[in-house]
Amino acid sequence: VRLLSIKNNTEHPLADLKVFLTLEPEFASVSPVMVEKLASGEIITITGLNLMLDPSFFIQQTERLSGTIVLVVSDEENVFFQEKYPVDILAFDQWGGIQVLPELLSAFVVPNHPVLTGVLSRASSILKEWSGNSSLDAYQSCNPNRVKLQLAALYEAIKEQHIAYCTPPSSFGDAGQRVRLSDNVLSGKLGTCLDLSLLYASCAEAMGLHPLLVIIQGHAFVGCWLIDGTFPDAVNDDPSLLTKRTADGINEVILLEATCMTDGNNVTFCIIGVRHIRLAVDQHVHEKTLLAAYQTPDHTTGRKWQQYGHAPHPIPPGTMPRGCSFLKKANADTRLEKKSPFHFPHIHQFTDGA
Repeated sequence: VRLLSIKNNTEHPLADLKVFLTLEPEFASVSPVMVEKLASGEIITITGLNLMLDPSFFIQQTERLSGTIVLVVSDEENVFFQEKYPVDILAFDQWGGIQVLPELLSAFVVPNHPVLTGVLSRASSILKEWSGNSSLDAYQSCNPNRVKLQLAALYEAIKEQHIAYCTPPSSFGDAGQRVRLSDNVLSGKLGTCLDLSLLYASCAEAMGLHPLLVIIQGHAFVGCWLIDGTFPDAVNDDPSLLTKRTADGINEVILLEATCMTDGNNVTFCIIGVRHIRLAVDQHVHEKTLLAAYQTPDHTTGRKWQQYGHAPHPIPPGTMPRGCSFLKKANADTRLEKKSPFHFPHIHQFTDGA
């Protein structure tokens, strides 16, 4: 509760008022606020009603639940005000969508989950096969090509998991969608574009990189900074933030189609990754094709990393969301598309300006 205003509409002053909340079900606790005196017609503002959420309650919620918050203003003898306010309690694995607090999507990026260790270990082995250096050294080399090589190894490691595309889990919510967390994706071998994007972002963050999640109408995909940078704002809807950084010669951000990592897709990283997937958003339908950015703190380094948002469903084959299209690939040696990244002795042959 960010702000609460109380006005004494009686003709007499009130004293020793108690302002408190009751919750049904009891998903949080809150301390009451005492008001020593409130004159007739006086208005006071209370900002101290802080809900202390109960983690054990929320982790057990497997379905959406409707509850109420009851606000009560009373003294020792009388109740002067009592009102119920509805509240929706989401399942622990449900994202509420872009309408309200879209940045909460970042909670599903779990770089510290132990299940990622196997994927990162395999990515390190692949990286050694390609370059002779198994170090997942993030941005230490100050070389975007080295970052791309790490991302390519991660792409191949996830692809080896043979994850099949599957529609989102059933949900009774009107917005957002249920999310398969990274451990469920790796164990169940099923995932949506959103689930796979979150898995890739979790692994990239665990490697010390700054991942991006992108929301457009009807689809989600993932990307990463190629330089040690982030955006200053938590949420953005300006597509130029991406198009500028994925333009020819800039080489600051790379975007990936996460569903290309699913089982049966023979798409190599050099086609969908190293060659930037760039977005052209029609400004006339900009409001219908949202591009949002999320930023959360990296508690291990004290820095901040950036995510872009996404939408819940995949793009049907051969189609694109209205107002969004993939631009042609940058000019480069087209013969390289026929090979996987690890076949290249020098990855810089096709990354500069891509």
